[in-house]
Parts: sequence; C-alpha cells; structure tokens
Amino acid sequence: MIGINRVFFGCKNDRFGGCGSLLNLHKPDALPSAKHHGFEIIGGIHEEEAVRLLQSFYNRENFHAPDHKRKRKPAIAEEGTDDSKEVS
Repeated sequence: MIGINRVFFGCKNDRFGGCGSLLNLHKPDALPSAKHHGFEIIGGIHEEEAVRLLQSFYNRENFHAPDHKRKRKPAIAEEGTDDSKEVS
C-alpha cells in the first residue's frame, strides 16, 4: 500500500468490502507490514448510482466463464405451460 494517501468509493459492500465494512484495510494496523501506514477513505460518492451499477453487474451471467464455473439463472416457465409429466 505504498503511496496511497486517500481512497474514494461509491458504496460499501457488507459481504466483501475492504474499507470500513467487512475489513478495515485503510487502518494502519490492518496489514502486517511496516510500510503500510493506512490511508484516508471517503465513501458514499454517488452511492445510489454505485449500488445500481453493482446490482446490474452481479445480475448478469458471465458468458466468458468456463462452463463449470458459470452460475446460470433458473429458466422461468411461461404462464399457461405445464412441463410436468404424469407417470401411470
């Protein structure tokens, strides 16, 4: 973290965030290194827009990911169709 004085960000991420939510990487004692002196964080810049952008990103499927890594969203059955099959 050499040379970082200040970090600006849009919104915190309570599940994975590193600047004041899940982790506090901005604090001087966050990393076991004498070179890490911490840095100032300024969050909430265009927060609502940042949240919408992240939601949009995570709602999409990554078509470039290998098949075994892809998380496909379940197909929504059309109304009026019955895909169930009766067994006699």
